[in-house]
Amino acid sequence: MQYQKILFSKNNIYLSVILIFLFQIYIGNFEYRIVPDTSSYIEALNINDPSASKRTPIFGIILEIFSSGYQYFPIFNFFLLLISIAFFCRSLNLIGFSSKFFPFIYLVFGFSNISLFYTSMIHPEVMANSLFLLSIAIIIRYTQKEFLSFFKFFIFGVIELFLVLLKPSFLLIIFILPLFYLLLKRALDNISYSKNGLKNFIFLILSGILFLSSYSGIRYIFYDDFHFVSYSGYNSIGLSSQLIDETTIPKLRVEHRELAKDILKHKRTLEEKGLLLSYPKNLKSSIKHSKLIGYFDISARNYDTLSNISISLQGKNENWIAFNQRMQVFTNDVIISEKKGYFFYVFGASSRFIGKTLTSNIPFVFFFIIFLLYFFFKKSEIITQRNYIQFYILTLISTTIFLTNLIPAISISFPAQRYIDAAGFSIGLIPSFLVYLALKKGLE
Repeated sequence: MQYQKILFSKNNIYLSVILIFLFQIYIGNFEYRIVPDTSSYIEALNINDPSASKRTPIFGIILEIFSSGYQYFPIFNFFLLLISIAFFCRSLNLIGFSSKFFPFIYLVFGFSNISLFYTSMIHPEVMANSLFLLSIAIIIRYTQKEFLSFFKFFIFGVIELFLVLLKPSFLLIIFILPLFYLLLKRALDNISYSKNGLKNFIFLILSGILFLSSYSGIRYIFYDDFHFVSYSGYNSIGLSSQLIDETTIPKLRVEHRELAKDILKHKRTLEEKGLLLSYPKNLKSSIKHSKLIGYFDISARNYDTLSNISISLQGKNENWIAFNQRMQVFTNDVIISEKKGYFFYVFGASSRFIGKTLTSNIPFVFFFIIFLLYFFFKKSEIITQRNYIQFYILTLISTTIFLTNLIPAISISFPAQRYIDAAGFSIGLIPSFLVYLALKKGLE
């Protein structure tokens, strides 16, 4: 009993925060770092023509607050993450989670890859993921109400818009977060989908669509472009260039064939200069594009280099928006023409994404090993009917964050480490909860 009081003391939350804080100091995370993407966020605010930007202006506006010196930005990141974790824990407390589990939650998020590797960066990654966690906490609170007011839908829509502008790859939250609400409410109510729950689910989707389409509508009026930002087409060349070869050209629409030839020409030049990683020379397969499954790491490493091909493809009198749209239409044509190749690409990308999410996530690996050791020596069941619902909720939260990052990374881009780290932001919750239950049972 004495050990249980010490191990599950509420003061352990403060000890967890102190441990995280000291480790951040030790690895130098409170000294800001300028990264390659930083300049593009600043330029999004400063360039004369906003339509020519590859980024939304929202992060550039936030950086204006720190214009006197970026040395305070890592501290801002750190405390924003702590506030989000605290609010998340308080929200879980409302649906029956014990505060004894909260130190584990602080350790999971405080030692996540997002916290350890991005806090010092002048980059929106920590801010975006902290606010994503905050939005999940808000959804948890919404499940405790049968009727959601207009104000709550309004706040939800504003948060979604802000999140998507901060990180456009979060676009799917307009559907995934309402779905999370619906599944969570059903689990908590222990009944089939209620009429009010379904109504709230629909209005949550509509609130996100309304705010996001309003922003897109403004862009369409001013720039004749409905996208949130003109980036996806330019970036998609890294994907399409890996799907095309000489046999692809006749399958494409006539207006895209010369562009495909130009891309293949640039690709060969890069290969001759040794700027692209090569596939094994002894690789032989009668199945076209099969290398995208077995050797996708090579494809991933070549992605950025191939994307840069598009810079030389912009016409002299072609503005950035028109160029980006043309590249996107071209990529869509390539995907349609090479459906099997695209399937192999998505499959290979998924394998890399899932594998690296699990194996490169420090809290997940740490708690998973501890749980395996417990199970090996004790071999006793720790998930009961009573805590099964809590295990399900944590799995649902982790799946929500994981899918939001997975889908765009494997379908329209590539599994860069940043997306992988964001996807694994909360997966440590699952094994940490199992360890918490094991310790609790072992000390009873």
